[in-house]
Amino acid sequence: MANINEQERYRKERKKRLAKEAKKAGKKTAKVDGTSVIVKIVAVLLAVTVVCGLGYLYGSSFGIPNRLLPVIKVGKNVVTVPEYVFYFDQQYSQYAQYAQTYGDFIGLNTKISPFDQKSPYTDEDEKPMTWDAYLDNQSKSQMTDLLILSQEAEKAGIKPSEDDKVEIDGELAQQRETANLSGLSLSAYLRVTLLPGITEHKFRSFLERDAVVRIFQEKKQEEFRGNHTDAELQKDYDDNPSEYNIVSLRAFAFQKTPVDAQDETETDEQIKVRQGAADAETKKKAEAMLAAVKDEASFLAQAREAKNEENYDAANDTAVFRKSKADLASYGEDAAKWLFAAERKAGEATVVENETTFYVLYLVRTQYPATTVNYYAYSFPYPTASDGSSTPSDADKANTKKSADAFLAKWKEAGATADAFVQLVKETAGESAPEDGGLKEKVRAGGTGEGDKVETWVFADERKAGDAAALESASGYAVILYSKTNTDDFVWKTDLMDKKVSDDFTAYLEELRAKPEYKVKSYDFARKRALKEAKKKTDEMVQQALSSGAY
Repeated sequence: MANINEQERYRKERKKRLAKEAKKAGKKTAKVDGTSVIVKIVAVLLAVTVVCGLGYLYGSSFGIPNRLLPVIKVGKNVVTVPEYVFYFDQQYSQYAQYAQTYGDFIGLNTKISPFDQKSPYTDEDEKPMTWDAYLDNQSKSQMTDLLILSQEAEKAGIKPSEDDKVEIDGELAQQRETANLSGLSLSAYLRVTLLPGITEHKFRSFLERDAVVRIFQEKKQEEFRGNHTDAELQKDYDDNPSEYNIVSLRAFAFQKTPVDAQDETETDEQIKVRQGAADAETKKKAEAMLAAVKDEASFLAQAREAKNEENYDAANDTAVFRKSKADLASYGEDAAKWLFAAERKAGEATVVENETTFYVLYLVRTQYPATTVNYYAYSFPYPTASDGSSTPSDADKANTKKSADAFLAKWKEAGATADAFVQLVKETAGESAPEDGGLKEKVRAGGTGEGDKVETWVFADERKAGDAAALESASGYAVILYSKTNTDDFVWKTDLMDKKVSDDFTAYLEELRAKPEYKVKSYDFARKRALKEAKKKTDEMVQQALSSGAY
């Protein structure tokens, strides 16, 4: 389940955008949810349309029979072939985007049809699944749960609120504006980009259904939240604090040198012996560095000497701050065991290894419970290069830094207060200024989204209210004003509660799925036809993306 703070932040950002769209449609305000299933589907597919062009969505026509064929029936509701394909495409689009972000880790090759490659997942019998089979299962599961919850919400008498209706008006206004850019009416645009035969009325019904499901989920989650006490959470934490705490350390890597066969006659055992000898030499280098480490300063000095590269930033490159056991998994299981041992003391160092690397670790801070922080941020992104390149020139970097420094200086002249920061943000950004002046609340480690340098500065142990700096960020420069440390807002407490509520909701959903009234009836003939249509569309999507250079 998504972190509540992240949901709230998403709500605020999206609320402003939709409010503007609603205003264009004659409305005053817009309330926004943060976990809209249908809105996510629409956003993903429309984003793919922008990248690939409208052409790939024109590739197949369902025809009247397909629009009437039910693929699955849950309770009194059915999903027809076009809607099933719609959900299948949404699943594929999401995984394709993940693959572009995380690479081979996802296991999906976006240059090949999902119907022609194995996935990293297995079925109930532990047999490998192809990607199309996995996406088919995911689509069916998602639709089944959505239909069950929508019927439960209807039983509970839940309706979209007035604010939800305004939000939907804003969503439709935004899609209408996009349709106009393509020279299409909204209904025509929706038929092209989403489902043949879809109308504005049907699209609105999707959004309204999503709204009632969201409201129902939130009500149930709040109900489950009330079932767990602070004492219960505290006991869970006290029973195993290292599972929830974090540590800060520095790490320097000595990569092992792979040994290949010298000729065809060399046996695996001989190669293994030579690999062991090579690893022993690499380990000696790590141990030599360890022997010279007396404190943090000497660790950094040794790292610079071992790296032997001009302009090597040892302080930034070796920083592994505010990490949990799970975060440290890539260092090998011995790393977390050593770092989180009860007897560990700050300033201690060791050598650990995984399959490819020896690491010299230096413990900066022993395990402790993480809390959240509040700060203000105003960003100065690098301009887009004239040649379309995402890499800024040295001049662009210098000018962007100059703008950030000027903002910081002007803020100091205005009194160096939080109110002065908010006012300056409004003056600088104009209509696009965030309502709260860039205030970020209850941010946890790893959640700034501004890059390592901002992250390190914000969460430094010495940070105090009123501190401010202009820092290089992930996309330019950011001026940060530190507000406060939320000393009572423990991350472990939020995570434990979220997990318990998530587990409760999952158990509740399992109970609903087991009810006879929600027995899923699958129509294999229609499902095969839906998968055939889905293959056409995903194949066209792959080809269009390849030709456009998107993948």
